[in-house]
Amino acid sequence: MERIKVALVGLGAFGMKHLDGLRLIKEAEVTTVVGTRPEKNREIADKYNVPNAFTSLDEALASKDVDAVILCTPTHLHAKQGMACLA
Repeated sequence: MERIKVALVGLGAFGMKHLDGLRLIKEAEVTTVVGTRPEKNREIADKYNVPNAFTSLDEALASKDVDAVILCTPTHLHAKQGMACLA
């Protein structure tokens, strides 16, 4: 079974809930987290065994380890970020 490689963007409360839930989905593999604080990003990535931790969505989208993106960022950012993901 091939797993879907997921980037999770936004490491606040909603992002953490998503990470907890994604652990339960055997078809999903979180390969990338994106947040605004490098040290905190790496701490969360280590806790969830995620290999990549970035501070920008563009970095995550440039990675070959991403098939899908979950946006857990503030609502007003979703349109711009969603368009970047689609591109």
